[in-house]
Amino acid sequence: MIKFCLNTAITTLLLGYAQAHSLTITADGITIITTANGGNSLVTYDAVRSKQKTHRFSNLPNNVDGFDDVAVDPNTLARDSTVVFAIDAESGIVCSFDLSFRFRRQNNTNNRNRVSGVSLDLIGCTTQSVNTSPFVGIAAMGGTLVVSGGTGGASVFSYNTNTGVLSNRATIRNEDLG
Repeated sequence: MIKFCLNTAITTLLLGYAQAHSLTITADGITIITTANGGNSLVTYDAVRSKQKTHRFSNLPNNVDGFDDVAVDPNTLARDSTVVFAIDAESGIVCSFDLSFRFRRQNNTNNRNRVSGVSLDLIGCTTQSVNTSPFVGIAAMGGTLVVSGGTGGASVFSYNTNTGVLSNRATIRNEDLG
């Protein structure tokens, strides 16, 4: 909990120019942030290397204007690559990304040092939109991505845990579970 609070405080300070909208933190100390100024981008902050980077995606679907919530699959956190999901509340489209960085082994041990910056590459986006009003949140784990669309209902997508590829259409869409 202390690590989470410290990382959140650092991220907030580093984002001084852009208001953080939503964030998630990986076990490796990478924070993925959506910002209020959108712009088809996500921001990462690498706490180990004290590096911040804005990742811009020119190849998003035309109706995706920015991202409002972000999540990671905790089952992918032990790999050199982590699956990241982000949703655009305006369009109701979810996209998946591959978060990766290179490591170097230390002198015949299992210890590893991160040697390069963080990369965040678009895997793909859903073709079906879901309700996101009046608020939205997403969570992912083990091949299931859940979108809470507020009073608009819940939606569920599946994804491949190895590749991060999302299903195009929701298996449950805008369902009132209340």
